[in-house]
Amino acid sequence: NSEHLICKYTLAPYTHNANPAESEMRKIMEGAVCNLHSSGLPPSFLLDALDCHIEAMNRVYTPIHHIDAHKYMTPHERYHGTKPSINDIARFGCKTYVYVPKSERAKHEPHSWVGWYLGPCKNMHACRVYRPLSHKVYERYHTLHDAGTVYGDFLGDMFRKRVEADKLQREYFNDEVKDLLRSPPS
Repeated sequence: NSEHLICKYTLAPYTHNANPAESEMRKIMEGAVCNLHSSGLPPSFLLDALDCHIEAMNRVYTPIHHIDAHKYMTPHERYHGTKPSINDIARFGCKTYVYVPKSERAKHEPHSWVGWYLGPCKNMHACRVYRPLSHKVYERYHTLHDAGTVYGDFLGDMFRKRVEADKLQREYFNDEVKDLLRSPPS
């Protein structure tokens, strides 16, 4: 079908890299794995990282177009006909404060709880937030994101690595101080 730029390709066996779709799928998956690794979330959140990465890619300009009218448009704008909003996209795995409405809380209960951002919702204008205390994913509208803090800073492998590095550094400096105190002054 030439008007939709769909055609049949014949490729040599075992040459997956010659398939034009393979490189695009690899780029998308590498971006999702990068998001997941930098957030510090466990590998079970790979599909959420993939969804978040694709949503972000669809809202960013791409020079690839097949119709001249689509020359300076984002994929989101081409599909929906409106400019995308990037206000509901935050860093994957960042700390998120979720507002608890007055009708859902009792007297003297906190007005918010802390979760971790997993991307925008598919069926409504809201965010998907992971709450480790209940091991559930919630879809909430009233959220505030702290992009400077990610899950791995508190609960993941990055935190454990940083604690271990601090411990080794303290041991090194303590040994240096002991050696200095033992050696006689010259």
